[in-house]
Amino acid sequence: MEKSFWEETWGAGRIAFHLADVNPRLAAHIDKLGTPGRVLVPLCGKTLDMTFLAARGFHVVGVEFVEQAAQTYFAEAGVIPARIERHGFVAYQHQNVTIWVADFLAITPDVIGDVTAVYDRAAVVALPEDLRARYAQNLRALSPSGTKLLLVTFEHDMPTGPPFSVSADIVQTLYSETFDLAMLERVDVLADNLRFKERGATRVHEAVWVGQRRLG
Repeated sequence: MEKSFWEETWGAGRIAFHLADVNPRLAAHIDKLGTPGRVLVPLCGKTLDMTFLAARGFHVVGVEFVEQAAQTYFAEAGVIPARIERHGFVAYQHQNVTIWVADFLAITPDVIGDVTAVYDRAAVVALPEDLRARYAQNLRALSPSGTKLLLVTFEHDMPTGPPFSVSADIVQTLYSETFDLAMLERVDVLADNLRFKERGATRVHEAVWVGQRRLG
């Protein structure tokens, strides 16, 4: 999606994709991210999942297209972040949460530093098919050997996204070249998502995947 799409989405307040609480899949499976280290959260928006991770000892490294989203996260937390510039990119940071304002496809390891884990709850499902391979390629570039992966996807029959439907086959195509993968659970969430029903969905599942970047 174009940056203008997401800026308009945020400007108009069309952010129903943001949960009012921590994602239950993260709460249930945070242990799969390993010993608390530096966790990358692509397309992070203002998710409270970052607060949850930080409270459990992780240093959160978010990457977000829209500056308003990053600023709103800290404003709603009631803190004033420091503003950082590095290699032409800008970030906002307070304690152990840093959000880089950048196109995820353009961010590099020398900007964000090494990470030990990746948590993707709303990133790959936000991208149309033509961008997913590039997204996965850069995710691999940002993930050193041994990096843990916790991935939450949607599978649905809505005619359009976002969120887009990302099947098990798509997950394997995108990640299995460099990550050892396993599906932990697949949960029927249609009853909990009225907005999807209103868009024509008759089935919606959340699938939870774990993985680890292979050595070498």
